[in-house]
Amino acid sequence: DQDYDSKGKLSRTIHKERHLSTSPEIIVDNRYEYDWYGNIIKVKRVQPLSTVDASMTFTYDYTKPLINANYPIGNFSLLDPEISVLRYMGFFKLNPHHLKLKDSVVLPVYPGTVVTNYYDQKVNSAGNLLEYKMATNFITPQKGGNAITNPPVYIKRKLSWKSRW
Repeated sequence: DQDYDSKGKLSRTIHKERHLSTSPEIIVDNRYEYDWYGNIIKVKRVQPLSTVDASMTFTYDYTKPLINANYPIGNFSLLDPEISVLRYMGFFKLNPHHLKLKDSVVLPVYPGTVVTNYYDQKVNSAGNLLEYKMATNFITPQKGGNAITNPPVYIKRKLSWKSRW
C-alpha cells in the first residue's frame, strides 16, 4: 500500500516481508519526508521486530538548484528493495531540485552506517547535472564507542541530457 501527501509525494509504504522462508511474515512501514523544495530528506523504516529503526537521510546544497539530475538509488535498496519498483512505475521520484551532497543509511540488521558523499559535481548553465564523483564508506560501530571506517569505494559518473523536442 502507498500513501501520498497533499503535494502528491509518496509519504508512506506498507508491505509484508519475510527474511527467511521459515521466519514469520512482518509488516514493514516506511515513512518519507521532504523539504520545502520537494527534495526527499528522510526515509524511516519502522519495523515492529527491530529495536532500532532503519533510516536514510539526504543532504543538499540549497545554493545550487538543478533542473535535471539523476543520482543512484543503490543505498535505497538496502533500506527498501521495493522502492526500485515504485520508482520505475512512476510512483516515487528521486530527482532532486538541488545538488545532493550526501546520503547515509543506518541499518540495524547489519550494524553500521553506509555514507555516500558526492563531490566534483558539474552542472551546465541550464541546470543539468552533467558529472559527479561519489565515495561510499561503510562505518562499523565497535565496543567502546569507536568505529571502523572501511576504505571508500569511488565512482565517477557522466550523464547526458537530450531534448525531447
